[in-house]
Amino acid sequence: MVVQSKTSERGDERRSPLWLVDWSDSEHEDFLWACEAAGVEARVLRGAALGTSVGQRLHRLRSWPTYASLALRGLREADGAPLIAWQPIVGALAGLMRRRGRSRLVVLNPLIDATTPTLRRQIMLRGLARADRVLFFSAGALEDGVGLGLQRQGLRFIPLGVRTTGTWSPPTGDYFLAVGREERDWATLAKAAEGLDCEVRVVGPADLPESGLLKLLPQLERRQLLELMEGARAIVVPLSPAARPAGQLTVLDGISVGRAVVTMRVPGVEDYINPETGILVPPGDALALRDALSRLSNPTLAEQMGRAALAAAQHAFSLERFVAEVDGEARSI
Repeated sequence: MVVQSKTSERGDERRSPLWLVDWSDSEHEDFLWACEAAGVEARVLRGAALGTSVGQRLHRLRSWPTYASLALRGLREADGAPLIAWQPIVGALAGLMRRRGRSRLVVLNPLIDATTPTLRRQIMLRGLARADRVLFFSAGALEDGVGLGLQRQGLRFIPLGVRTTGTWSPPTGDYFLAVGREERDWATLAKAAEGLDCEVRVVGPADLPESGLLKLLPQLERRQLLELMEGARAIVVPLSPAARPAGQLTVLDGISVGRAVVTMRVPGVEDYINPETGILVPPGDALALRDALSRLSNPTLAEQMGRAALAAAQHAFSLERFVAEVDGEARSI
C-alpha cells in the first residue's frame, strides 16, 4: 500500500521534490530527520518495503506492476516538481512513461549487472536514458553505466549517507562482528579467524562453513544490530568479487557507531573506507584479512580508526549531506 508523507506544511510544498521510495519505517524516520537537519523540503510516496531473502527477491520479480503503479502515481502527483526515485526500478519505469519536458526525473543508484544481458537490464537502461540525472552511490557503478551506454553528462557519483550516534565510546565486548547476507565470502573469513585471540561473531547468513571458528547469531532488529556493532572491536564485511556493488549499507552502519571497518577492496565499498577509517584487503586473501583483524586487536589503533570513522560518518558520509546533495541535483535540472 502506498502512503504519502510530508516534511513540511508550507503552502509552496507542492513544488518540492517528490521522492518515490520503498523503505522501512525506521528509514523513513531517518529521512525526515535528515530533511529537517539539512533544511530541505520534500514529499514522499512510499511503497511497501521489500526485503532480501530468497522469497522476497522472487516477490520483487513479480512486483513490476506495483512499481509501475508507484511510478505512474508519482508522475501524476509531482505537479511539475522533480521526481526522485529511491527505488531505481520505479525510476526507470517513470522514465519510460513520462512525457518529455515534464516531471524532471532523478534516479538513485540503479544496480545494473554489466556482465549479463537480460530483459530487465534492457528495460532499466532504456528508462534510465530518459532520466535527467542518474546518481550512483559507487564511482565504479557509474563507470559501468557509461560502459553500458548511459551518457556521462547525466550521471553523478554521490556517496550514500548514514545517521550517526552522537559521541564515540569504547567497545563493550571482546569480539569482531561480521555482518551481511549477499555477496559475502564466509569461507575466507573462517580461514582468517584461525589463530585470532578473540571471537568472530556473524549476523546475516542462514548458515556458515563448518569450521567452528565463527559464531553465528540469530537475526536482529536494526537497533539491536547497531548495539552489537557498537560493542565490537571492529566490523568485518567479507565481500566476494561481484558484478554489482554490495556492502555499502553495512560499512556505513559500522562507521556510524564509531567502529573501524575491515572489508575487501571491491567496487562500492572502496569509496567509503580509507586508511584512517578502516582496512581494505584483497578479495579472497585470508592471510591479509587475518593480519588486518590482528592489527585491530590493538586497542589504541582500533580507537584511533573508530574515532576517524565516526567523524567521517558525521561529515563526508552524513545522511543530511546526502539528502541535501540529492535535493540540490533535483532542483538544479
